[in-house]
Amino acid sequence: MKVLPKKIDVGLVEGVAPHPKDAAVVKALAAANRKLGGSGPSIIGFKNEDGVIYRYGTITGMAQEMYLSDKLEDLGFEDESIDDRKMPKGVWNTFVPVKR
Repeated sequence: MKVLPKKIDVGLVEGVAPHPKDAAVVKALAAANRKLGGSGPSIIGFKNEDGVIYRYGTITGMAQEMYLSDKLEDLGFEDESIDDRKMPKGVWNTFVPVKR
Protein backbone atom coordinates (compact mmCIF):
# COMPACT_ATOMS: atom_id res chain seq x y z
CA MET A 1 0.00 0.00 0.00
CA LYS A 2 1.33 3.41 -0.95
CA VAL A 3 1.76 5.88 1.91
CA LEU A 4 0.91 9.44 0.96
CA PRO A 5 3.18 12.38 1.63
CA LYS A 6 2.29 14.66 4.55
CA LYS A 7 1.14 17.37 2.15
CA ILE A 8 -1.04 16.11 -0.66
CA ASP A 9 -1.22 18.24 -3.76
CA VAL A 10 -4.62 18.06 -5.34
CA GLY A 11 -4.33 17.24 -8.99
CA LEU A 12 -2.55 14.70 -11.15
CA VAL A 13 0.06 12.34 -9.77
CA GLU A 14 3.28 12.87 -11.67
CA GLY A 15 4.30 9.92 -13.84
CA VAL A 16 0.96 8.06 -13.58
CA ALA A 17 -1.25 7.70 -16.65
CA PRO A 18 -4.66 9.35 -16.18
CA HIS A 19 -7.92 7.58 -16.86
CA PRO A 20 -9.25 8.19 -20.40
CA LYS A 21 -12.32 9.91 -18.89
CA ASP A 22 -10.24 12.21 -16.69
CA ALA A 23 -11.78 15.39 -18.13
CA ALA A 24 -15.23 14.13 -17.11
CA VAL A 25 -13.87 13.14 -13.66
CA VAL A 26 -12.56 16.68 -13.14
CA LYS A 27 -15.89 18.11 -14.28
CA ALA A 28 -17.77 15.87 -11.80
CA LEU A 29 -15.39 16.85 -8.97
CA ALA A 30 -15.82 20.55 -9.74
CA ALA A 31 -19.62 20.19 -9.82
CA ALA A 32 -19.58 18.28 -6.51
CA ASN A 33 -17.55 21.07 -4.90
CA ARG A 34 -20.30 23.54 -5.82
CA LYS A 35 -22.78 21.58 -3.67
CA LEU A 36 -23.35 22.38 -0.01
CA GLY A 37 -20.32 21.43 2.07
CA GLY A 38 -20.44 20.88 5.78
CA SER A 39 -17.20 19.45 7.11
CA GLY A 40 -13.47 19.73 6.75
CA PRO A 41 -11.91 18.68 3.48
CA SER A 42 -11.70 14.97 2.71
CA ILE A 43 -9.20 13.69 0.17
CA ILE A 44 -10.55 11.51 -2.61
CA GLY A 45 -8.37 9.36 -4.86
CA PHE A 46 -9.19 8.45 -8.44
CA LYS A 47 -7.69 5.34 -9.98
CA ASN A 48 -6.85 4.68 -13.60
CA GLU A 49 -7.56 1.47 -15.51
CA ASP A 50 -4.46 -0.14 -13.96
CA GLY A 51 -5.87 0.44 -10.45
CA VAL A 52 -3.31 3.14 -9.60
CA ILE A 53 -4.29 6.49 -8.08
CA TYR A 54 -3.58 9.09 -10.75
CA ARG A 55 -5.50 12.08 -9.32
CA TYR A 56 -6.43 13.48 -5.91
CA GLY A 57 -9.25 15.88 -5.16
CA THR A 58 -11.11 17.16 -2.12
CA ILE A 59 -14.72 17.36 -1.05
CA THR A 60 -16.28 18.84 2.08
CA GLY A 61 -19.32 16.94 3.20
CA MET A 62 -21.74 14.10 2.61
CA ALA A 63 -23.83 15.94 -0.01
CA GLN A 64 -20.72 16.51 -2.11
CA GLU A 65 -19.61 12.90 -1.71
CA MET A 66 -23.02 11.52 -2.70
CA TYR A 67 -23.21 13.80 -5.74
CA LEU A 68 -19.69 12.87 -6.82
CA SER A 69 -20.39 9.17 -6.35
CA ASP A 70 -23.51 9.38 -8.54
CA LYS A 71 -21.70 11.24 -11.31
CA LEU A 72 -18.73 8.88 -11.24
CA GLU A 73 -21.02 5.85 -11.35
CA ASP A 74 -22.46 7.29 -14.58
CA LEU A 75 -18.87 7.41 -15.90
CA GLY A 76 -18.20 3.77 -15.04
CA PHE A 77 -16.43 4.16 -11.68
CA GLU A 78 -17.28 2.50 -8.38
CA ASP A 79 -16.77 3.56 -4.80
CA GLU A 80 -14.11 1.31 -3.25
CA SER A 81 -15.24 2.00 0.31
CA ILE A 82 -18.48 0.06 -0.29
CA ASP A 83 -16.53 -3.20 -0.19
CA ASP A 84 -14.72 -2.17 3.02
CA ARG A 85 -11.45 -2.00 1.12
CA LYS A 86 -8.61 -0.42 3.06
CA MET A 87 -7.87 3.08 1.82
CA PRO A 88 -4.35 4.45 1.46
CA LYS A 89 -3.30 6.45 4.53
CA GLY A 90 -4.69 9.98 4.40
CA VAL A 91 -7.36 9.21 1.79
CA TRP A 92 -11.04 9.24 2.73
CA ASN A 93 -12.21 7.32 -0.32
CA THR A 94 -11.15 6.09 -3.74
CA PHE A 95 -13.03 5.58 -6.96
CA VAL A 96 -11.91 2.92 -9.41
CA PRO A 97 -13.13 2.00 -12.90
CA VAL A 98 -15.56 -0.92 -12.84
CA LYS A 99 -14.00 -4.07 -14.24
CA ARG A 100 -16.22 -5.49 -16.97
